[in-house]
Amino acid sequence: MEKTNPIEFGPSDLTKEVVETLKVEEKEEPTEHKTQTLLQKIQGMKVGEKIQLAMKGGREIRSILVRDSSKEVVSAVLENQKISDSEIELIAKQKTSTEEVLRIISKKKEWLKKYTILLALVTNPKTPPGAALSNIRSIKTKDLGMIAKNKSVPEAVRATAKKILAERKPQ
Repeated sequence: MEKTNPIEFGPSDLTKEVVETLKVEEKEEPTEHKTQTLLQKIQGMKVGEKIQLAMKGGREIRSILVRDSSKEVVSAVLENQKISDSEIELIAKQKTSTEEVLRIISKKKEWLKKYTILLALVTNPKTPPGAALSNIRSIKTKDLGMIAKNKSVPEAVRATAKKILAERKPQ
């Protein structure tokens, strides 16, 4: 790939060049140095460039951008056509995911059809209680028992899990 001076291009041309560079680097053998370089490149980008990258980037790029402080960038990552259910599940399980990310995931019906994503959302302490409670009735009885005993989930979620368990158990 020919090196060009980014000053000669407009923002969209620069972003295309960065996306291509990052795609090439993503295909190379993964090393700690490369990841740090990729992280540094992304941190130096403007929000608009990050959004474009989030819509087109690969798995490694998405995993970096999903932690961005800008809600627009995070939303763009979750709108990426290439994002897989396993990535969504990992994001939903992570205790470092923001409430906003978990709220966005909880609003996508196609993701909530996957039980592992649904369970990850309900059991994540950072999931907003309203989002967890609106989905808790779909949780299996065995998992409700686990949630009812889990001290890291909000009290409202635990209490609701106990109530549903009592309703489901035959008298």
